[in-house]
Amino acid sequence: MSNENAPYRPAIHVRLYLWMGLLLASVIPAALLAFALAGPDAPVEEVTVFAVSLLIFQALFWYARRRCSTADLSAWEGLTYITAYMTIGISTSSLFVAVPCAAIGVLGMIGIALLTLFDPDPAGAQKRFRSMVAWFSRHRMYQ
Repeated sequence: MSNENAPYRPAIHVRLYLWMGLLLASVIPAALLAFALAGPDAPVEEVTVFAVSLLIFQALFWYARRRCSTADLSAWEGLTYITAYMTIGISTSSLFVAVPCAAIGVLGMIGIALLTLFDPDPAGAQKRFRSMVAWFSRHRMYQ
């Protein structure tokens, strides 16, 4: 007998895919930006730009989590749902679908937060985030 009010507990592979998507969304753009701004001839500056880029991403991610979360759907739950909707089991094909979708979800959440930056009421960001999660739900991968 299942309880419909029980919280969703994702499988370990869904959490792994979400963390891989988070790393993909943060590390790759920071590395590309560091390489583009500092170049290969200045390793100290490249590491500095990389570290500052990661700090800026973390600050944006923190702000987006606070801006897009509601009492009934936190940002982490929404990102977990997005990742879970795109998994098709534990396989490499699921890895190549779920991880990029998790990265798109993370970047989309940050974009939503930045679009509503000057709006004093976070309800617009929360509604847009919920719509993004619902979009992934409608276009989910079926097993």
